[in-house]
Amino acid sequence: MSEIKYDNIQNRLPLTGIVFFLAYFLSMLTDRNYAALLLGGRLSLASYVADIAGTLLTSFVFVELSIFYSRWLFRYISFTFTGKPYCGLFVKALLLLLMNNLMVWCFSTLGIILCEKSHSFFY
Repeated sequence: MSEIKYDNIQNRLPLTGIVFFLAYFLSMLTDRNYAALLLGGRLSLASYVADIAGTLLTSFVFVELSIFYSRWLFRYISFTFTGKPYCGLFVKALLLLLMNNLMVWCFSTLGIILCEKSHSFFY
């Protein structure tokens, strides 16, 4: 029987789609102006495409970076908690939560810097 490899790009694309839809859902829940802008129909087709492409790219990068550092974390931290598996699991889960939140904060800060009129590179 051949070995099934789950760690390839085709198997991570559905996760990217889930993160993409969650990003839109949470953005619309937390920012009513953004929801009104998207659902109001006042944007051009190019603006919708740019927003969707940016969110898809950000979701893909988020998933790939999350998998990268979770793999690193499970490889290098597992030997520390040899006798205490629950303690190791708790520490790993806490570190993954912190790293994902830090990454989301970095993405949102970058988005604010790139999209604000006062910080625009074109003026």
